[in-house]
Amino acid sequence: MIVGRLLVVGSLAFSPNGKILASGGAELSLWDAETGQPLGHLGELAHSVSAIAISSNGEMIAIGQDDSVNCMVQSHRADNGAKITTLSVNQMG
Repeated sequence: MIVGRLLVVGSLAFSPNGKILASGGAELSLWDAETGQPLGHLGELAHSVSAIAISSNGEMIAIGQDDSVNCMVQSHRADNGAKITTLSVNQMG
């Protein structure tokens, strides 16, 4: 059982080795998949997370977010949550 704050989760992803679970909604959280203990989180984000992917080496996490105007993909270091880059596309053209 994972115990933490009650938030809506829109996306989940396991690390390639199956040891870490990433959950995304209003924030991105990392969990120990065996114990359910929190490993950390990036805090509240500007938009809800709609997609999560973890790199094959487990070192990077990519999250997709969107509102009615912009789509964003952010990449973060898995070990400390530091943002690497943000790609943004305006859907209105």
